[in-house]
Amino acid sequence: MNIIPERTATEAELDDHADRTDRALTGRQLPRTVHALGRQGARLVPCGHCGRRPGTGCSDRGEHLARFVAAQERGLITRTELASVAAVLDVIAWHVIVPDGAR
Repeated sequence: MNIIPERTATEAELDDHADRTDRALTGRQLPRTVHALGRQGARLVPCGHCGRRPGTGCSDRGEHLARFVAAQERGLITRTELASVAAVLDVIAWHVIVPDGAR
């Protein structure tokens, strides 16, 4: 039985492996807007205005701003994400619906 000794990978081989891993991971990730990330985080908490449970929408048009604020207070979305969704609103109030397609 021949035992082949292990060899250490060269720096070029390690770089190639890292590049292939990055390409594979990047290919699986969908492009996301800041608003989409905020909406995803907001759906993880119940709405403080209408009481809708996590995972369900506040309305067919979007989510109440109260939900985004609660998600930011719990650390599920960042201030930047909250600012992104609030920037499209004419009025800042708990009951205001943040439209789904807002950018």
